[in-house]
Amino acid sequence: SPPSAAAFPQTQLPGPSRPAATPVGRSAQKKAAVMRWMRKVHRYSGLGLLPWVLIYGISGFLFNHGGSSSSPRMLPIAPQDAPEQPANEAAFGERLLMTIGERPTDFDASLSGAWSFDFSSPEDGSRYRLSMPIDAAEASLTERAARTSTTITYPRNTFADAREAAEFAAAATLERSGVPHASLRVTSGPSLRIQQGDRHWFTTLTRDRVSESHARAFDFGRLMRRLHVTHGYGRDAWSRVIWAVFVDVMAAAMVLWAVTGVAMWWQKKSLRAAGGAVIAAAFGGGVLLILCLQAQFNN
Repeated sequence: SPPSAAAFPQTQLPGPSRPAATPVGRSAQKKAAVMRWMRKVHRYSGLGLLPWVLIYGISGFLFNHGGSSSSPRMLPIAPQDAPEQPANEAAFGERLLMTIGERPTDFDASLSGAWSFDFSSPEDGSRYRLSMPIDAAEASLTERAARTSTTITYPRNTFADAREAAEFAAAATLERSGVPHASLRVTSGPSLRIQQGDRHWFTTLTRDRVSESHARAFDFGRLMRRLHVTHGYGRDAWSRVIWAVFVDVMAAAMVLWAVTGVAMWWQKKSLRAAGGAVIAAAFGGGVLLILCLQAQFNN
């Protein structure tokens, strides 16, 4: 009979040995792990903040186009109907300097912008705004959302006691801190809001006018613009506090997207030259544009 398998000794063949990780290999593994983490953060932070990205994009577009939900209608301006042109800017500058007691010599004056007019249609009561640029041949006509608000003037001394107490506290604070001061005057004060049913009143304690408005129907454009500029902590409403948190998160995420995007681009050696040229052009063009705008702002 054939011998059993137990009669032959079993030899264990050595398996393939894995080389020990070298410092260079460990460094490459850590680098790959960091890049995987960056890609995940880049991807999921963008998905998680998608609603806020859309809100800031839409609201920024509305701000850039005047906040109107309708396309403006362009109206031709006849030369004889055109408002004051920039050719008169020197005359305007001279008139202003003489009015405030300054000598109108060796000065530069610039005139820009447009005259704007609000009016209502006698047919259906719709509200419109006409904008007439001083240096263009066309005026823009846009429909405005209906807003029911009135302004009421009240006696200026209504909140005089509060203003005087604030001025006294401000002067005492400066004196106690050793800060010299003169001609101390209040320039702005706390806001006062009152709600009674669908009626709202708003004023500040330094004004002598109060604005009254009524609850309006939903206005998408106005909501987007308000969301765009809503910021800051220190509010009683929990929704405002949570919104302020997301404003900070969005600010951090935008920086994070830029940093992680650059890191991921740098890993692609074949794209380094083209990407570097794009980044250089972006920074160079951005700095040039900012300097040009700064010069215009100063003028």
